Amino acid sequence: MLYNIMQMDVPLHDLVVFRPLRQKATAVIEGMDESYDLNALPPVLQDLMRAGIQNVVVDLSKFSSDKKRPALPVIYCMAGMLSLNVGYSGIAAKEIEAYDAGINGLWLQHSSQTIDDAVRRFR
Repeated sequence: MLYNIMQMDVPLHDLVVFRPLRQKATAVIEGMDESYDLNALPPVLQDLMRAGIQNVVVDLSKFSSDKKRPALPVIYCMAGMLSLNVGYSGIAAKEIEAYDAGINGLWLQHSSQTIDDAVRRFR
């Protein structure tokens, strides 16, 4: 899949934001790791919303398995407050199956191992 890097009006704090060429309403946020301050994410999401983005894929591949799980609901709620649909890449099903059991597969529905697979979910 081909992507264009998006120019943002807010500080990205080491994140890279890009858009699939054929999906104008979808953006991908890459470069987030365990040291990223999630308090810096809402302005980025707001800027994406102003740019007409409806779907956001957040790549969590740089997180360790035990740090991905706590990040999922935080990012999900931040995006949801702005009415953005969110998906995650860089997550293997086995990493979240036990965590997901009590909420009827919510995280599995939104998670993929690759960015391209996560973007395809929004077609």
